[in-house]
Amino acid sequence: MSYGNGISALYRFPAAAIDTVAAVGTILGPAGATGRLISVSSVITVLTTVAVTVVSVGTGGDPNAYADHTVPIGAAGISQNAITRGVTDEIPADSEVEVTSNLGATAGDADILVLIEWYGGGAS
Repeated sequence: MSYGNGISALYRFPAAAIDTVAAVGTILGPAGATGRLISVSSVITVLTTVAVTVVSVGTGGDPNAYADHTVPIGAAGISQNAITRGVTDEIPADSEVEVTSNLGATAGDADILVLIEWYGGGAS
């Protein structure tokens, strides 16, 4: 299978309490499909304070296997789409992808958006 035969899926975690909840959410791709992380972005919905928060996309064993995304200190309405690639470029078929926060900010919420392209298996 090639990337050209895949589907893109946007996963949204609205108003994630990135200051108090480490486990933002879990993503399960289509059965048998391999994935490739395209982007991680966020929109601050409640003022973030004191420190930046790092949102990671990875696995239980490697929380930032696919990406780290920094949510800056800022007022509601600020959005950004920037990631630092993790150690793995490909998401294995039938794996559980975890989205987590390092709880850096002392206050704040954000909509977290994760875009993954799935190919092969049930994505074709």
